[in-house]
Amino acid sequence: MITWIRSAAIAPGKVPDAFAFVKKAAKLIEEKYAIKIVASRALAGNPTRIFWYAQHDDLQAYERDHQKINTDIEFQQMLGEASQCFIAGSTHDEILQTF
Repeated sequence: MITWIRSAAIAPGKVPDAFAFVKKAAKLIEEKYAIKIVASRALAGNPTRIFWYAQHDDLQAYERDHQKINTDIEFQQMLGEASQCFIAGSTHDEILQTF
């Protein structure tokens, strides 16, 4: 099992907009590709970070799924519109393997 986790720092005053973007994007991806993305926020630590993750059967599935997401025109447009919600350069990805 492969777990992909992305986190990003939310720009000042943009917490509601960032949450709305992640929820909308996750819904789009699930409806179009049946890829479930779960969004989370920190209850302790830095409250201006948002996290979202997806699980995949293996690395091939991860690559295939993210290829679909990253080439989706509608998603890319949404991502561009939401860029002001996040601090540039703060996005961080982790790819974990369950054993």
